[in-house]
Amino acid sequence: MIKIIIIIPYFGKLPPNFDLWMLSVSFNKTIDFVLLTDDYSSFEFPANMKVVYTSFDEVKQKIQNLYDFRILLTQPYKLCDFRVAYGDIFKEYINGYDFWGYCDLDIMFGSIRNFLSESVLNNYERIGWLGHFSIYKNCEKLNQLYRQDYKGEVLFKKAFCEKRNTYFDEIGINMLCDWHNIKVFKGLFFADLTPLTYNFRLSHYVSIYKQPGVIFRYCKGMLKSIRMGEDAKVLEKEYMYVHFLRRRMKNKLKDVSGFYIVPNSFLNCSRGDSYVYNKYNVNNMLYYWLELLWVKRNKISISKVYNYFKNRYGAIRNIKKLGE
Repeated sequence: MIKIIIIIPYFGKLPPNFDLWMLSVSFNKTIDFVLLTDDYSSFEFPANMKVVYTSFDEVKQKIQNLYDFRILLTQPYKLCDFRVAYGDIFKEYINGYDFWGYCDLDIMFGSIRNFLSESVLNNYERIGWLGHFSIYKNCEKLNQLYRQDYKGEVLFKKAFCEKRNTYFDEIGINMLCDWHNIKVFKGLFFADLTPLTYNFRLSHYVSIYKQPGVIFRYCKGMLKSIRMGEDAKVLEKEYMYVHFLRRRMKNKLKDVSGFYIVPNSFLNCSRGDSYVYNKYNVNNMLYYWLELLWVKRNKISISKVYNYFKNRYGAIRNIKKLGE
């Protein structure tokens, strides 16, 4: 069997639903995970997960030691730009593995092997093209890909020396994959939920507002979306994982052996798919924005909103300029 390891450095308090993320990891017994963290909270970690207790400063110094220029890594979120170099930075963890990669913690896995078959892994060098999950073939070519040039420009130095996040794990590395003819599997094996609607809609649709909403059913490692078709027929689709971008998911579970994932909760219900779908697939945008504003009330200011969009646009523009 082709061996895969996922590397996740995470500093600060682990997220509220980390236990459910670990539950989904535990059912993927043939995939290994390494968590580097400074959170010493008591958890029952699954057998396929190794925990390395370290500090952000130690990891920062480990990364700095690789380069002859000064990197700018002032906060943990900036590690997103360095993900593409994990095969270089954390080489001691990937020995003996065929693929290495990374993922977010605001996701819930279904069955990974149902999608990453031997055929897919044998025919592609990279699986996934977004930051919430991506794996790379463990070889010199892919481990050093991030260092390669793009039309004569060295992208990684620009990204690593920029204080703000440049989205190098999505924009920059995808440009390099295209330029160097890397075989990338871009199948839609995930459900990436848009944060722009209260109910669950998939961000990869052309129009998020015209598509039907979905909910999810999770049962012992299997993740399926549910929606209603014609004649009130329940339509199911299996996914490798669901991504809860900027959603404050509430854990209302009493039994984790099987449950529903609805906006914006994990809950048990014995009344069946149709009932749960019709009850919870409601696009309550007023409630969504009021809740968001209340949670962020002490952090939001006009200047912060302005700087967020200014920095986001500026970072993306600077990277894309290199592709022109």
